[in-house]
Amino acid sequence: PAQTGQITYTQNVKIRFLQPPPIPPPGPLIIKEVRPPQPPPPPPLVVRQRAPPLPTPP
Repeated sequence: PAQTGQITYTQNVKIRFLQPPPIPPPGPLIIKEVRPPQPPPPPPLVVRQRAPPLPTPP
């Protein structure tokens, strides 16, 4: 063959697609409610009541 200065390379490339692992069966569904902490209870309400004054005799 005639020398033209061109070199041809051959590269063998193999492509393999990986399979993802199987999905595990679903377990029990656990839902937790997250609530903010409650404020402390208000101080007790004190109600003072006075008896009506006794009627004064005329």
